[in-house]
Parts: sequence; structure tokens; C-alpha cells
Amino acid sequence: MNMIYIFVFGLFFGAAYLTFESKSIDENVNTDINVNVTATTFVIYKELLQKYVASNPGYTGVVTGQITLPPWLSPRNDIQLYAVNGKGYVYTTLKPGLMKELMEMTKSSSSIGVTNATSINTASGTVSKPGYIPANYVVYIL
Repeated sequence: MNMIYIFVFGLFFGAAYLTFESKSIDENVNTDINVNVTATTFVIYKELLQKYVASNPGYTGVVTGQITLPPWLSPRNDIQLYAVNGKGYVYTTLKPGLMKELMEMTKSSSSIGVTNATSINTASGTVSKPGYIPANYVVYIL
């Protein structure tokens, strides 16, 4: 009889462990997908901002609502665009894995950096951070 209890306990423990591991794997996959979607959308927004700045070189201000997204791309409130007299900034909150994904997608562009309170730290050095971009953000500088 004790062997049956041990067997049932083992089955229960094994099922609970597998359920936990499966949930953990699902969460990791979902996180990876979310990071990839955010990075891909970020790069698309960057390309749209480049076109906008080229067509409106003297404009200064928020551009996020002024770009035309492809019909298949839903707007993202977490990605912001700002233009300043021919320069542009695409920025979003720094999330785990996002910087790595963006560096892979842009072949380690020196135009991408992470903000702190006063600056944007890129692979090519430190750049002054505009006041409208918060700390702990990923920024692409045009």
C-alpha cells in the first residue's frame, strides 16, 4: 500500500513540476516574441521618422502621431518619435533583451544608445540627452 502512495505522490510531484516548467518556457517564449515585435516596430518607426525628417527638415516637435503607418502595423504608444531641425529621436522604455535585439537588427549601429539622467550612451560615445527623453530608455539618434 505504501508503494502506491509513493507512486501517486511521485506522479503528482512530476506533473506539478512539468506544469511549472512548461509555464516558465511559455513565459520565456512570450517575452522573446514581445521583445522581437517591439524591436521590429522600433526599427520601422525609425525608418518612418527618417522619411518624415527628410521631408520636413525644419520641423521641431513630436512626430509620433504625424507619421503614416503601414496598414498592417498597429500604432504603439510606447514608441515615441521627436524631430529637431533635421535630427530625430526614436525612443522607448528599456526592457530586458530589447537593446540586444536592436543591436542585432541594426548590425550594432552606433546611433543606438541607452539613456541615463543626463546623456545617451552609445557605442561611439556619450551624447547629451534632450530633456523630453526620460532616463532608462533606448534611443535611436538620426
